[in-house]
Amino acid sequence: MISSDNIPIQASLAWASQFKTDVNQTAQELQQLRQELLQNLQSIQSRT
Repeated sequence: MISSDNIPIQASLAWASQFKTDVNQTAQELQQLRQELLQNLQSIQSRT
């Protein structure tokens, strides 16, 4: 756990905001990958 004793509030808020942005970006990338995988699966299933 990160100790907040020596971290200025503003820096902590900036870090949290960037972390949220990174998490949202990762979630969007995972959703895109999921969609591509589902399309590939449908394509494979239609061949059999």
